[in-house]
Amino acid sequence: MCLYYIPAQCLGLVNDYMKIKNKADATGNYIDWLKDRVDTYGFVFGGSWYDIGDFKYLTEAKDNFAQ
Repeated sequence: MCLYYIPAQCLGLVNDYMKIKNKADATGNYIDWLKDRVDTYGFVFGGSWYDIGDFKYLTEAKDNFAQ
């Protein structure tokens, strides 16, 4: 899962990247490009993560957190 936080002053870089790549980002490509232009940091989250974009997985997450 990718979760990006982009400060307002860097949002223009998204447009720059899209002009060069001319396609949607594949996981990691934007960050790889960005790290050569601005300080870029990562964080590894611990614990469980759930993609709740589907009712099945939302129910599973609810069940696991209700325990």
